[in-house]
Amino acid sequence: MQAIGEFFPLGSGAGTFLDVLRRFHPLTMPGVTINRAHNDYLEWLLEFGLIAAVLVAVWLLFYLRQWGRVWQSGEWTRFRFVQAGAGTALLLMMLHTLVDYNLRVPANALFTAFLAGVFFHQPRRAAARRIRRPAAPGEKSGRAPPVFAIPPENQNNPFRTWSPTAVSRRRTGV
Repeated sequence: MQAIGEFFPLGSGAGTFLDVLRRFHPLTMPGVTINRAHNDYLEWLLEFGLIAAVLVAVWLLFYLRQWGRVWQSGEWTRFRFVQAGAGTALLLMMLHTLVDYNLRVPANALFTAFLAGVFFHQPRRAAARRIRRPAAPGEKSGRAPPVFAIPPENQNNPFRTWSPTAVSRRRTGV
């Protein structure tokens, strides 16, 4: 916390945690190296200062706003349940980040990004998905499209009687 206060609001710079911490490390613990803060939020505050604080606050605002969208009234589809699960998993990842540097592990960061993609996805409405074609001249807009007949030359299926024995008979002439 002392290092954060000394380098705030600009921060110490990306990747400087280990070098900065040596200056504030107690002399009573020689030979001990602390390579991470075991709290990503504090490490980000030290390295990036006020910018990190603003980004974390904006992330939390977006996260809370998306929960409002997920919990809106209406039908609970399968995807909405998946979004609620992804939001819960994101909350757990954010809580885990308070006590460990789990987002520094590439697999955890990738999984967190996947969860965020699912949670923040805005599904299209069913009415917007329907493609509306313009009505042809003389056609009512509410009618179903016309059904076309299959031309006679395409009505015979050459594969209708296919079987391995029929193919071998044709080849051998039997």
